[in-house]
Amino acid sequence: MIARLLLALLLTTGAPARASDIPFAAPAIATTSLHGYDAVRARLVADDLTGTAAAARALAASDPALAPPATAVAEAVDLAAMRVAFGELSRAVALGLGSAAPPAKVWAYRCPMVGGYGYWLQTSAGLANPYMGQAMPACGEGVALKAAIKAAAP
Repeated sequence: MIARLLLALLLTTGAPARASDIPFAAPAIATTSLHGYDAVRARLVADDLTGTAAAARALAASDPALAPPATAVAEAVDLAAMRVAFGELSRAVALGLGSAAPPAKVWAYRCPMVGGYGYWLQTSAGLANPYMGQAMPACGEGVALKAAIKAAAP
């Protein structure tokens, strides 16, 4: 019961919500996986093809639940394809966060210029857009974590 209350407080910026408001379940995301995901995001912000692939491979190796979308990022042939695959990785991470209280502080953002799942999560505050990279690193808006999780629902 306390975990549900904490989740509600973490996921909202306005009125409290219940964890049961999130109508799906996925494997919980471990803190190490969240940091691995954030490493992939940071490499995309830097437009680092090689570093993004390496970070995605490391994430795939460390978390079987995230291996399929992380592998898709690692195997993409260019940054544009990596960013499309990163959208699905972000969706998987958001779904995982929806199944339990987030293991660490998490900030959610959305890029209005991206089709598909244009949300991403960060383990530190400060907008750094992985979808636009160095061309537009400050493009986007902060959103409630609950909004990113609900948008990820199938």
